[in-house]
Amino acid sequence: MGTKDNQKQIPRKGKKKWIFLILLVIIAGAVFWFLQKGSPGEAVSIEEDIELNPDNSQLYSLLSEAGITDAMIDVQEKETLIALSIPQVQNKEDVLSFVYGAATGFSHNADKITVHILTQSEVEEYSVTTENVVKYADGKLTKEEFNNAVIKQTFPLQ
Repeated sequence: MGTKDNQKQIPRKGKKKWIFLILLVIIAGAVFWFLQKGSPGEAVSIEEDIELNPDNSQLYSLLSEAGITDAMIDVQEKETLIALSIPQVQNKEDVLSFVYGAATGFSHNADKITVHILTQSEVEEYSVTTENVVKYADGKLTKEEFNNAVIKQTFPLQ
């Protein structure tokens, strides 16, 4: 009787192996089919190409080298926009002078440079024409004349 029990167990183990192998093949086939099929929907075509402005990257790199690492920059045809926060170890006036000069180098045709300085409680906006920056750099405007040409506004953060 002991041998009959052993003979019945051997085929059951064999059946379990075959069932396991069949399930494994089915699962592998399903995985292969899903991988071959790809995504469930069609790819969305992009109507317009995205145009990257290398001036933004170059100006950001220049400001980063000067320690201004969190600037947001948008060099446009008519205006250059820069938003930044000034590290406590740097002087605001020195940073603004550097930013004006750097922005002028990358926005030759822009009429205006606008810098937003972000603080804990407010946003300070400084706007100046590119022409006045060039005149000041060439020594055609005094520091006082240049400071008077800069339009300053403050906006509280809510």
